[in-house]
Amino acid sequence: MKTSSTQTPQESGNGGSVAPWLAQARFGAPQTFRDIVVWPLFLPAEPGPSYRTLDEAVTLGTAQVTEVSESGSVPQLKVINQSPDPLLILDGEELIGAKQNRVVNTTLLLPARSETVIPVSCTEQGRWRHTSHAFSSSEVVMEMKIRRSKVRSVSDSLQRGEGHASNQGQVWNEIQALHAKAAHSSPTGAMHDLYVQREQDLQSALASFPAVAGQHGLLVSLRGQPAGCDLLSRADAYQRLHGKLIRSYVLDALLENPTEAGADEAQAREFLLSAAQCREERFPAVGHGESVRLHNGRTAGAALLHEGTVIHVALFRFESGDESAAESHKMAGLAQRRRHLDS
Repeated sequence: MKTSSTQTPQESGNGGSVAPWLAQARFGAPQTFRDIVVWPLFLPAEPGPSYRTLDEAVTLGTAQVTEVSESGSVPQLKVINQSPDPLLILDGEELIGAKQNRVVNTTLLLPARSETVIPVSCTEQGRWRHTSHAFSSSEVVMEMKIRRSKVRSVSDSLQRGEGHASNQGQVWNEIQALHAKAAHSSPTGAMHDLYVQREQDLQSALASFPAVAGQHGLLVSLRGQPAGCDLLSRADAYQRLHGKLIRSYVLDALLENPTEAGADEAQAREFLLSAAQCREERFPAVGHGESVRLHNGRTAGAALLHEGTVIHVALFRFESGDESAAESHKMAGLAQRRRHLDS
């Protein structure tokens, strides 16, 4: 069984870089719903390995996700990949069932015919009992703003040599805040319950943002400002993940009154150009490849690099207020760690 271990930055490894890969991305025609704008992103080629997405493998019966043991472990799950192909699980993909709903902490490319313990975060605070033996897909990727915070807390954890761990308390707090914003309650505080409650609104948005043939990713602007992007090496994999990613980006925006903000392609292109200039720090991934953490002050994200190919990259724009909040969370985490070391 393969498990994650203490990880430190690497200066080099598989070769390749995220920046030139981002520079290849081509914009498609913008799609608009209310004050949400989505630009389909395209790549000129599909280098690198083939792989199956999680939903595809679960449907075919070649992958299973379970608790690591009968007693379970909140920050870990076990994935059995029986396929002859590597298995892609996207950062933020949610799994429901077993003892507690979870999301994956970082994008993973798991080896063929393997059993791997993976890092996860809980998205259902009020349940710790089995509702099923194995997990199933929730058709959801973690809401964009919560995922954005999680990406940075995982980067902080890697820099401390503590693996792909998230700030679990921060995740729970932000899920609770999202429920409050929607004037919605869940008996177990489950993030997924809010997606179910807002499914009609989400379907309206999905109809406005259809996947385009050959599309490899998307860049999303909210209320006139670039919010983030996801880009995958293979168009067929992106097609299977498109609906999940749209839901992630639009859920919070649908809880607010729309503005008159429209599409600004110049700003969107500038965001991608700025992201290509991010500092890159590399760490051993769980499974194949390297986990590349990206940041340049106003942009942060993560990529999975394998065999010189960027398998997936996710990038998010931060406001100045987000920076202050992130620093507070980081300092609180450091203080907690010091108390643990002193005890």
